[in-house]
Amino acid sequence: MIDKVETKSLELVNSDSWDLFIGTWGDEPRSRELIHRLDFTKTGWIIYLHENVKDGLEFPGLIFGDSPGIIITGGSLYKDSQFQYLEAFVCEKPIRVLVDISCMSRTMICELTYLMLQKYKDKFRSTFCYLPAQFSRPHREYPKVRSVGPAFGPYAGFDFNPGDPLALILGIGFEYGLALGMINRLEPKKTIALWGSGHLKEFDSEVKKANFDFDFSPYQVAVLEYKLNDPLSAFIRMDNIVSNLVPEYRVILAPMGPKIFALLCALLAEKHFGKVAVYKVDYSHSIPSYSAAGYTILIRIGHSTTE
Repeated sequence: MIDKVETKSLELVNSDSWDLFIGTWGDEPRSRELIHRLDFTKTGWIIYLHENVKDGLEFPGLIFGDSPGIIITGGSLYKDSQFQYLEAFVCEKPIRVLVDISCMSRTMICELTYLMLQKYKDKFRSTFCYLPAQFSRPHREYPKVRSVGPAFGPYAGFDFNPGDPLALILGIGFEYGLALGMINRLEPKKTIALWGSGHLKEFDSEVKKANFDFDFSPYQVAVLEYKLNDPLSAFIRMDNIVSNLVPEYRVILAPMGPKIFALLCALLAEKHFGKVAVYKVDYSHSIPSYSAAGYTILIRIGHSTTE
């Protein structure tokens, strides 16, 4: 399913390799990094505008000039009325698409994974990219959870056996107490938590602090580490875990932490279609503002779910 992973300096990411760019524009500097670097006279584009962008960060139409593109505000490419956006770029031969997930919502990541690997699997050759952030100390506040539920309809676990016990596989980041709150809400019989390390030691330290040094008492939680810069190994390991759990459990993937983990969860939901669910947490929190660390992780996707 993942064909290739490579890490590149942002200086080496150019428009010659892509026919279409899909990304976001918002307050977070990281969301604007590739938009400022790519040459949109050569590349089509679809940009999601974040709501309530601060004054002075209006969308820069001059960057795009007369190149073919679409701006989406508060919309969704998955909705029937929005399919025309992607179809506008479809041609006889598959086109090369670069999707920057760094500042996308988890629902958006699920939508695009589904569209690229199912509805348009023969039309697009997809590469997802993630820009790790420079370190900025997070807000040390306990978020108020408003709701927990499926992130995206087709990835809701529609083929679950309701009598099976629940297994929760969740990513953990430095949202204070959020992982424990998720476990408390769902009360799974089995819980596996994964955290991404190896980017910056400061991030590693903050993740541990936000998750009580991985002490989730009174719950029994297996805590596993994955390398943020090696998503292929992380995907293989997670796939092995999911494959072993699916015959006996209702498996829920909760992609908190880095957005690259959300992509891995969406790919697993695609591979085990109907057998696992991807859940999101809606909670109140301060929106972080991260700058890019200077490199990107590129994940090229194969379009066979049996790989």
